[in-house]
Amino acid sequence: MSVATPVLQPPLFVPAGWPVVVPDLLMGYVGNVMVIRIGAVLPADSFARYLTEWARAVDARPVGASVFAMYDIPEWPGMTALQRKQWGAMLKSREDTLRRTTSGMLLAAPSPLTRGAARAIFWLAPPPYAHAVVETPSAAFAYIAERGGAPGAVATREYEAFVKRFWRPAE
Repeated sequence: MSVATPVLQPPLFVPAGWPVVVPDLLMGYVGNVMVIRIGAVLPADSFARYLTEWARAVDARPVGASVFAMYDIPEWPGMTALQRKQWGAMLKSREDTLRRTTSGMLLAAPSPLTRGAARAIFWLAPPPYAHAVVETPSAAFAYIAERGGAPGAVATREYEAFVKRFWRPAE
């Protein structure tokens, strides 16, 4: 099976060792979009890896970087109170860098409950950059395209190929 070369090249500052491929967590880049897919189980060691790799990716951004982030959450994994606290602390710890280098953040989730919960969180604590909650990764890439990103259809195709190649659900 041959693997097509992506049309949308990742930025030069992608951390060494990426993509991150562990059970129920996939992290990488589609063009200038940092993509994060989180599965329904997300074991504790995969969550810990997410925290580490996310910090590495944000720390690698040079001044003047312009990155979108797209979270694909097909099923809400649920999070413990400790995990929610860790996630919030992680975001807070990189707030200045995120404000300077993040063009927007999208959360794609087919579940109306997940989308509603995310919208409530963003209403209570809006991030310091554009953000939206949508139903599908395709809708997320369309949003990004409307704001100067790569054509949505191209990015969607590349993301789907990325997931097909690397996704490993937890067992």
